[in-house]
Amino acid sequence: MSPKLSFLDLPSELRNAIYLHYVTVEKGYVFNFETGKLAALGSDGKMQPIDHALKFTCKTVAEEMMGLDLQVNSINFSTGYSDQWRVNAARFHNMQAYFNYAAVSMLQGPRPTSEDDDGDGNADQRDPRETQEENSIGEIVSNHVQDHGHGHDRHQEQEQEQDEDDDQDGDEEDDEDQDEDQDEDENSSEQVLLPTCCTDAIVEEVAQRYPDFKPILEIIMLGTDVTTQGRHFGLVPTFKRQAVLYTIELALQQELIPEDWQYEDYWDKPHISGFGRREYTQGKYRFSAAALAIRFLSRLPVGLRMHLRKIRLHEDSVSVAYPETHAQGLIKFCIENPKLRIERHLDLWRNVFQSLSCTDEVESFNFILEKSWITDTTDSDRGPGLWSLTLTDKVALWMMEALALLPLGMPKESFTLVLDGGEAPEKCSEIFQQIIQRDAAWQAAWEIVAANEFAEESFLNKRTHSCYRMDGFPEAMRCMENNLHGFIQCTFDLRPSIWDVEKETEKFRHLTLGQSHALPVDNQIFLQPPEPLPSWRDLLAENILPEFFGEQEIVEGEVDYDRYLEGSDDEETEDDESQPDVSDENYAKVMKQRDDLLMERLAQGFMFFNLADPASDSDSDSDSY
Repeated sequence: MSPKLSFLDLPSELRNAIYLHYVTVEKGYVFNFETGKLAALGSDGKMQPIDHALKFTCKTVAEEMMGLDLQVNSINFSTGYSDQWRVNAARFHNMQAYFNYAAVSMLQGPRPTSEDDDGDGNADQRDPRETQEENSIGEIVSNHVQDHGHGHDRHQEQEQEQDEDDDQDGDEEDDEDQDEDQDEDENSSEQVLLPTCCTDAIVEEVAQRYPDFKPILEIIMLGTDVTTQGRHFGLVPTFKRQAVLYTIELALQQELIPEDWQYEDYWDKPHISGFGRREYTQGKYRFSAAALAIRFLSRLPVGLRMHLRKIRLHEDSVSVAYPETHAQGLIKFCIENPKLRIERHLDLWRNVFQSLSCTDEVESFNFILEKSWITDTTDSDRGPGLWSLTLTDKVALWMMEALALLPLGMPKESFTLVLDGGEAPEKCSEIFQQIIQRDAAWQAAWEIVAANEFAEESFLNKRTHSCYRMDGFPEAMRCMENNLHGFIQCTFDLRPSIWDVEKETEKFRHLTLGQSHALPVDNQIFLQPPEPLPSWRDLLAENILPEFFGEQEIVEGEVDYDRYLEGSDDEETEDDESQPDVSDENYAKVMKQRDDLLMERLAQGFMFFNLADPASDSDSDSDSY
């Protein structure tokens, strides 16, 4: 009688073939946001539990199959949304935005309080066409320097222009005509306040590590308020934030930051103006696919992480907290596992084209503008479609933040950014050729002209010019065009550029500063997605809950305390004559409620990213995912 053979008696080559067939899933694994676990993606597109039965037959089989499924199956992550987490996601974004604004404010120093400094802070959010009507384009550029950062809103500027005979304005004009040195001495407390946390030594030390940030520090040292500028000076936001934080770190080491600054509410209990307002909780606020991947990988034991071979991040919707920077959190995993390959797919229509352009450090995320576009039935000059004026800034932001990964340590072969045209690849090809590549050529032309014909213009004027998008953007576009399979790729046909930089440069040489600054505005268009995509309005509506469009009056009889939850330094609140008369007792109650909410929301915002105790997963490596 022949001996009875068992599975383990089969040759190892045959067993390995069986294992491979057993664990291979046609569409790979997908991360289930609700459960925090991986699932198999069936041929019908539905998630199914991963079959671990074979590896549980015995210890030998488990050891032989260890991590095999992670090697052969790609791991797919998409943007994560749930009713449970959407409010926390919104709060988390706004706290992040406020941190960035507060950090720059620390460099600036305490702002002087005056009757003139009562702007509502919305000047930078206005349609550039409106500001063009009120001032010439050249004045718009130069006023960035001349205003010395007072932060006046456009409405206030109009009032001042209409009231030229006002005595106070007359006095100010007379002061400006006096001797410069005397003017600086007598009016420095009113017009220019040098930051206490910036010294020449600190500026030089920061410049050694971040040379591109030196001109901005020099502007700050002159007393210009950079917190009110509507742009980021062309710097990649990641590098600007790093430079700001490094400057503050040096100032703290030298005890140059006043003690009371270090204990402001926005440091001890982070918040942002607008917490508690209804509009912050009625959007579909999502976590990026990259954020979910970081959370998952951080919880996965190192032994299993080393088996990973391919991760696909599907950024298929707008997400919170500067998602363009989130891939930075993946660098350490790529260094740890050189065999890991990560592709980050960006849905242009549902993500990039709708995302914040980051032209301001403190961008709120409340979908108010989107709602107004969707519900506006009038014949608005704004148009109902995708606005070309902000389009390139958004694309440039994602591209340049991806390229910023390389100097931060990302292995070049480990990561790829994929611009995905989705169901409208031809339209994306057209948009890139007619708008994105054009704007890249215009920036290159402006840089040449600015270095020659406008060499005497200030750094601020050159960088706030509307044709200057971001450092290195023209070069990045040329690199994409010349290497279609490089670090940044497209799923659509990226056609050769039809815009010749030399010809555009000659055109710029025949334009005044104001005329060249107006080019993007003069050539703006509004685009509609082609079929089978929904209309632009319907695409925007996908990110907003249905109840956002209904009538939502505040319950009668209740005091609207939202204004008090915004912060005690809210000038708009102080100037609003219609604010309710709240007793000291009620006000104290509201302020306590504000502090409690800030702490609660801070905890909830970070709760999503809490990591499990590594010891709790040590005994369950095989099924921890």
